[in-house]
Amino acid sequence: MLLNVGAFSRGTSGQTIHALMHLVIRKRLNVCGLAVLFLVSLSLAGCGKQESPGPSGAPAVEPLAWPALARVHFLVKELIDHPSNKERATAWTYLVEETRLLEDMPLGVMNPLGVKSGVEQLLSLVAASPELPEEGLAAYRESLRVLVAASGLVLESEDGHVCATHGGGGARVEGPHHGLITPFHGEGLSGWAELKLHAGAGVIECWLARDRKLQNPYDLPLDTTLRLEYIVRGGSLLFKVRDVEQNLSLDGLPNIRDGATNYFLTQGAKEGNVVISFTLGGRGVRSGFLYLLPAHE
Repeated sequence: MLLNVGAFSRGTSGQTIHALMHLVIRKRLNVCGLAVLFLVSLSLAGCGKQESPGPSGAPAVEPLAWPALARVHFLVKELIDHPSNKERATAWTYLVEETRLLEDMPLGVMNPLGVKSGVEQLLSLVAASPELPEEGLAAYRESLRVLVAASGLVLESEDGHVCATHGGGGARVEGPHHGLITPFHGEGLSGWAELKLHAGAGVIECWLARDRKLQNPYDLPLDTTLRLEYIVRGGSLLFKVRDVEQNLSLDGLPNIRDGATNYFLTQGAKEGNVVISFTLGGRGVRSGFLYLLPAHE
């Protein structure tokens, strides 16, 4: 899978200038403040330490990642690709919530002023529509296109091939099993889930953990059922354990500890925007949504 990013922060001076631009936009400094910040940036740019060159001789750079923007992009894409479904109200709710997260603009975007203007436009669109009218979605898509261009991120190639997932532009957020990860929350509890879709067989493996690196398993009773919901297309699948003896993963590793497990499996899966949910001790638990793609193996 190709990953492509068009925005980077290069060297100390580049990071400084991006940081100052971000401060100017967020704080709306006056003219005197702008002058001071400009002089400081020039001073730092002149004495900044250069980054070590990469393998090709070019400066080493870190890719820009903006998870919320990528999630919004793929949710809108699926809403447009599937205009008549029964889950549009639910999907719109997720879109409104995720749009508000775009206010936290990361450093390093290509055109900070253009991005800020684009985010404000999207916020005004979702504020004006309690539901999802077709004209509202069309306007949202166009404003989002302008915003993505201003950010410098490339989320799809010209043929529509996915270049980035919910992890942000240019960076797949993968777990140790090469699946996609998403946080989950419930009353008084939280953790992370890794979902690994095997495209050929339509099988999804799911691991739960207490930490983002999935090193500390979040074990549940063996009779626990997890639900995978497609928030745009509709429909759901149920995750269960494979057996109560060892509950082997597809890699052949056992996943039972003291009569509990963090590993579940289901079949019949496909790509799409999904969430997972389950009940633990009478408390409902739900994940953030992500665009489910085949594992990058």
